[in-house]
Amino acid sequence: MTTFRFLTENLTSPMCPAILVPGYTRPGDEPEPIHVEGVGETCPECGDGTLVAKRGRFGPFAGCSRYPDCKYIRRTGPPPPEQLPFEVICPKCGDGHLTARRARRTGSVFWGCSRYPKCDFTSSREPVGALHDTDDGPIAREGDGGICLRCGAAVELPAEIVPGTKLAGGPPNPDALKPPRRGRGAGAGSRRGTTGRRGSTTGRRSRRAA
Repeated sequence: MTTFRFLTENLTSPMCPAILVPGYTRPGDEPEPIHVEGVGETCPECGDGTLVAKRGRFGPFAGCSRYPDCKYIRRTGPPPPEQLPFEVICPKCGDGHLTARRARRTGSVFWGCSRYPKCDFTSSREPVGALHDTDDGPIAREGDGGICLRCGAAVELPAEIVPGTKLAGGPPNPDALKPPRRGRGAGAGSRRGTTGRRGSTTGRRSRRAA
């Protein structure tokens, strides 16, 4: 059987791999159309292109048809978070200040250094504007109280906080600033250790019985 005859007889077969013919798509394998808001509208940035549907690493979006001459992208999702009404110096580098940002995947709000990527400090705790009296570290909310974002010391928060006020706190506790560990690994390890001990005990009993 010639190659041409094989292809013509088997292209319509559901068992035929599409890789035999470059660019060929079997019926039913066509990609689903992308539905995003704003498609067909005039690009608000350049005024010449139109918004077309595209697919990126984080999902579908609408972008200008004149890309790369125009790099406009229509942002969707939650609005950007409100910024703090006071300035908070980054506790890690001391040069930048903390800005509110929204996580791309989860949508949760966090605070990071304005000098990113040169400084990668981030915190999910909201700064309150006060400073720790011993190291001038910014204080953020932690449960019903506060925590120093520089040394991890616990700080009692007053009813009213004036930005720039220095508050006394407890001793430094860097471990309080570390992200919580997942207990799954520790639990698995303890179970493995228990199984091992049981196995050795069973072995000793069998030898005694013998």
